[in-house]
Amino acid sequence: MLHLPWADAAIGAVAGYASLALIAALYRRARGVDGLGLGDAKLLAAAGVWIGWRLLPFAVLFAAAAGLTYVAVLRLAGKQIARTDALAFGPFLCAGVFIAWLARFALF
Repeated sequence: MLHLPWADAAIGAVAGYASLALIAALYRRARGVDGLGLGDAKLLAAAGVWIGWRLLPFAVLFAAAAGLTYVAVLRLAGKQIARTDALAFGPFLCAGVFIAWLARFALF
């Protein structure tokens, strides 16, 4: 098993939380409603400790792509989706972190 240096894990925790907390704050300011819960930020902070800060962007990218794919499949199946419908991001984020964790063994 590969172990991260403590600095990479600490930076990952801070970067993971700060990035999604900032996005949540900006969305709330722009739209006036919550669009992202801070549970997602806490999950990404924990993921940053696990996979390190270098792989966080890839985890979020995969999570976003998986979420968009899910919505596209729902739309193709004929389900109507409104702008105000909520979609849990946590499961997609977990999948993205897992894929990034697996990639870590191939990359490092």
